[in-house]
Amino acid sequence: KETSFKNRGEATVDIAQEFLIKVFGKNNVYREVRVIRDKKGDITDIDMLAVIGNKAVIIQSKSKKLTTLAQRGDEKKLREDFKGAIQSAYDQGKKCRSAVVDKSNKLASKDGKEIKLEESIDDAYIICLTSDSYPAVAHQIETYLEKDEADPYPISLSLFDLDILAFYLKDPFEFLYYIRQRINLTGYFKANDEMTF
Repeated sequence: KETSFKNRGEATVDIAQEFLIKVFGKNNVYREVRVIRDKKGDITDIDMLAVIGNKAVIIQSKSKKLTTLAQRGDEKKLREDFKGAIQSAYDQGKKCRSAVVDKSNKLASKDGKEIKLEESIDDAYIICLTSDSYPAVAHQIETYLEKDEADPYPISLSLFDLDILAFYLKDPFEFLYYIRQRINLTGYFKANDEMTF
């Protein structure tokens, strides 16, 4: 069971990487990125980082599935599943975002090799990625997400949603613009799924 869970997570990141490379190019997509503060070691790990210019997309992936009870409307289970799939990914993504925007930190690959970017990152958008479709997650983010008022919202996507976005928004600037607008207008537009947006 544990091996299956681990493989599911790795497969999710593998597939997402393929989609992002189509948009950002192979040289601008980094996997398992370590954020390092001088002499103090690692601050955090990023599942996937896509960069264009001075903007970045941080993807934190969780392989938590929506349980049958949650799908049937059990609110307690729905909250638990949301916490495991979205909230935990968001909390990690928020930490990553702060660390990446802090220009004194360094980025490194899993093997410790420093990642040198052409420009320093001044903003990063958080994507909470799930391997399965997660119904009504846009509404749940507004209702269940625990965040400070000043913190940015994330966008939650399934692999299917990411595939659609990567197919239609092949230009990285268009892709980033869409992500930014979705985040900035959370609460303004209402929809049950990403296809509607």
